[in-house]
Amino acid sequence: MRVLVWSKASCDDLAKVPKHASGGTVDKMVSYCETGEGNVRHLAGKSGNWRLRDGNYRVIFGLSDTQVIVKRVAHRREAFREKKTLG
Repeated sequence: MRVLVWSKASCDDLAKVPKHASGGTVDKMVSYCETGEGNVRHLAGKSGNWRLRDGNYRVIFGLSDTQVIVKRVAHRREAFREKKTLG
């Protein structure tokens, strides 16, 4: 079993997800950490990144031996686009 860690950015993303969808997303990530099962795939070209599919939402995360580190939660049409940064 791995520990689930949410980054600040992923918490901000999750706050933008409608309430009817966000609960299921969290439940599926917890279930994945406990069982290793879920609609999960490795992202080609994104070294070390994985995605979990939950309806119209995607959770982008990385794995270590002891942790699942959630990096982003977004609608499927936006999940794989690079986030623009102000600078």
